[in-house]
Amino acid sequence: MRISADSPNAGFVIAGNNGKGNAAHQLSSPHGIALD
Repeated sequence: MRISADSPNAGFVIAGNNGKGNAAHQLSSPHGIALD
């Protein structure tokens, strides 16, 4: 897990089979957290 609180545009991304869904979630999230 990677947390980047200083990168508000990083988004919240959950690794999965739906790349488009992940991208949309990333763009819509104000947080800089990635779970992989």
